[in-house]
Amino acid sequence: MYGSRFSSSSNKHHHTITMSSSGGTKRLLRTIRLSSMIIYVIDLGVCLNWAVRFSIYERVIIAAMCCFNIVVHFTITLGRPISIYNILDRPDNEFLFTYRARFLMDVQLALFLYCMDLGGIMMAVITLGQILGIRFITIQHPPLLLELFRTGLVLEENTTYSSGGRGGSGSFDEETYDQTYEATLESTR
Repeated sequence: MYGSRFSSSSNKHHHTITMSSSGGTKRLLRTIRLSSMIIYVIDLGVCLNWAVRFSIYERVIIAAMCCFNIVVHFTITLGRPISIYNILDRPDNEFLFTYRARFLMDVQLALFLYCMDLGGIMMAVITLGQILGIRFITIQHPPLLLELFRTGLVLEENTTYSSGGRGGSGSFDEETYDQTYEATLESTR
């Protein structure tokens, strides 16, 4: 959550990451989540419409896989229904909550949507645009990455995100970012 401190210990550095609670960042976070949910609902409608129009075995299987993908990521994005979210939120499913999983599942969804007539092609482009847009936004606003996805990052003490970096409001300290990036690389080894 914004304004909170994340900390853990590490043998190399000792840092704390503090995120600002600017209204613009919270608004951006809500916008990203809302647009993701809207896109997933439309994707679901396109898949079901495509499968129902011609109930051919292959179409039903492809639509079922897409619907499963959509429901999983819709549940993760919304955090509801709690019963399904609790099933997904287990240590062996931790990958589902990362940007990498969202990217891979959205690309898979887009590939299937491309075979679903004109509506599917349009939604595939929008779905890919959404996930790439999220990536570009999280590059500009690193605290959003921590809020939207689980990074697998071991956050260390005394590292502070600040809004007084090179880019002015909403930017971050480059040294802090470099240390966080190094911690990410170390945690993936």
